[in-house]
Amino acid sequence: MLKAVENSINTKVVEEKWPEVKNLLMSEWGILEPGIKAFIERPAKIVSFKDNVLTINFKSNEYKDFFEKDYLVSFEASYSEVLQTKITLNLVVSSEKDILINDLENEVIDNNINSEYTFENFIKGPSNAHAYAASVCVSENPGKEYNPLFIYGGTGLGKTHLLYAIANKVKKDFPKYKIIYVDGNDFVNEYVNSMRNHNEEDFKNKFYNADLLLIDDIQYIAGKPGTMEEFFNTFNMLYKKKKQIVIASDMPPKELDLNERLISRFVQGLSYGIESPNYETRYAILLKKQEKDFEKIDSSVLEFIAFNISNNVRELENAYNKVIFTQKLTHKKLTSEDEELQDILRDLCLENNSKKIDFNYLCAAVCQYYKISKEELFSKSKKAPFVEARHIFIYLLSTYTQLSQSEITKKLGSFDHSKISYSIKIVSERVKTGDEETKKVLKYINNLMVNIE
Repeated sequence: MLKAVENSINTKVVEEKWPEVKNLLMSEWGILEPGIKAFIERPAKIVSFKDNVLTINFKSNEYKDFFEKDYLVSFEASYSEVLQTKITLNLVVSSEKDILINDLENEVIDNNINSEYTFENFIKGPSNAHAYAASVCVSENPGKEYNPLFIYGGTGLGKTHLLYAIANKVKKDFPKYKIIYVDGNDFVNEYVNSMRNHNEEDFKNKFYNADLLLIDDIQYIAGKPGTMEEFFNTFNMLYKKKKQIVIASDMPPKELDLNERLISRFVQGLSYGIESPNYETRYAILLKKQEKDFEKIDSSVLEFIAFNISNNVRELENAYNKVIFTQKLTHKKLTSEDEELQDILRDLCLENNSKKIDFNYLCAAVCQYYKISKEELFSKSKKAPFVEARHIFIYLLSTYTQLSQSEITKKLGSFDHSKISYSIKIVSERVKTGDEETKKVLKYINNLMVNIE
């Protein structure tokens, strides 16, 4: 079967129709199968099908001339009959490299780049501002500055979104660029398979000829000497040709378990980390998602999610999707006062609050916000700032630690159980009603928690 270098769905349809065309050539035109294999299938390749013109590339002028003399009429007629439309053949002779450069637009190898991830829908904030700006710069001037660009950070913080955004921008602005996106694990597998199947040259041709190479989760090549060596060679080849390289990882370059030669290459360009988003960025992400959905979520619920889910963007979106699904299932719009909201998000909230948040940490955070001492916080003074600080502190202890009310009472010493219950109740009510001052202090404390190591 003729193998097409796919340019569009029309080209794919033409390729898929080849068995029918082949049968017609044999049954109606009397062409023997050995002749078809020798003079059509082996030396010819479908390049494109556009405006009813089928372009076919031949290995040499000799094959092209022979086909033109003995097969052109029958081939053109058979394809026209199968496709039920009059087609014209365009016969060319060029190298594979020439085809890729001249006849294809945006050859995206292993086309798993999600076109929905762009710079326009990436939510910027203090946690990702530098990585975002560097990515935009690289996409506008690939290979000319900041090469390589290295983006690192934890799971679900937006690294892959930025890689996709770069690819989509380059695809739009540089239509003849050969773009390759691959994650570290797939790079390892491709290299191993090329060695096993003795087609190392195909592997090299694929990666060495890229105009833009984006490799995600580079940490997966660690501990694999052969793969690291091949990636080192790939990197050097592309860098010398001034082709853009973008790398993403879950940790900074110098913390990767890779050889020094690779690490030195990674740090010679520009590297930026992405951290967990602050409250404002998380809330903006939720609002952006809300724009696309017909089903709407109450603003108090969005605030609840943004406040309680702080680890990464994926968990934030997971929480959002859970709420949307529950509302569709129950035909009921949830609010922050609904116990059902707490139930459906309990697992995510517990996971996000499992950091090193303990009695001492919360004590220090509250004292820092209210600018009071630990002694003043624990005193029996009825001055307004001290009383308010105690209410907040007790509420945070009940929310972010595993301490029971009895244990909180015991730890505070000078407060009885009824006062502990009252503090929890009064702050909970303020949270539900959206009290601005309460929201302000809780956002402050929450943003401190995000940066706990």
